[in-house]
Amino acid sequence: MQRSTMTEATFITTSAGLRSFRGLASIVAVALVGTTPWMASQSTLAQDAPAAEPTAQEDEAAKAEAEAARAEAEAERAKAEAERAKAEAARIKARAEAQAKAKLASDRAMAQAAARDAPLDANRSAAREAMGRSEWTKAIDLWSAVLAATPGDAEASKGLARAQAALDQGSLINDVGSDLALRKQKAEVVVTAAIVNASQAVSAGDYSGAKRTALTAKIQLEREKGVFPGGEYAELMGKLDGLLEQVEVGELN
Repeated sequence: MQRSTMTEATFITTSAGLRSFRGLASIVAVALVGTTPWMASQSTLAQDAPAAEPTAQEDEAAKAEAEAARAEAEAERAKAEAERAKAEAARIKARAEAQAKAKLASDRAMAQAAARDAPLDANRSAAREAMGRSEWTKAIDLWSAVLAATPGDAEASKGLARAQAALDQGSLINDVGSDLALRKQKAEVVVTAAIVNASQAVSAGDYSGAKRTALTAKIQLEREKGVFPGGEYAELMGKLDGLLEQVEVGELN
């Protein structure tokens, strides 16, 4: 009897607990169903909400980064401009140096030409004056000097021929024998002295002076060829030609 009573009490208690659990579950279900639309609406609002505005710190960082980029670009431009300026300065300097060298070379050449032409012009003027005064021997010597300095000079060649013709014509009028002997003696002295002087100039290394002296003597010897026997003329001419060959060898070395 007592066990039957306890079993009945346990059944009653268990039934009451089940009913209570079922009631609680129903309440939770209603609560969940009620909250589901709210959660969905909150999700939709979050998706539709505008993007958050950047903060002041982010703005400052962006500005600093842009300013750094501009500064770097400006530095590159300044560097490129400096390189261009440096290249231009080097080009201007090189051109100025080249112009200065060219001017120096031109001035030097002009000075050398003036120094070379000074005695030449003086001899030319003196030869013209001698021709005007019928001083044929003097004119011949002066024209010979001009030809020695400028071989093939047209005026000197013509002047020498005229002076020689005039002198020869005058000599024919005078005692031919005495004139030829005197001319031969004079030519021998002049040519012999020229050979000695030219040899000394070659020994001293003055090839330009030796050449002028030898050429002048050669012109005078050719002019007086008629007063020399063939052997003597050839001997003197050979000495002069030998000196000129020495000059050429010295100039090459």
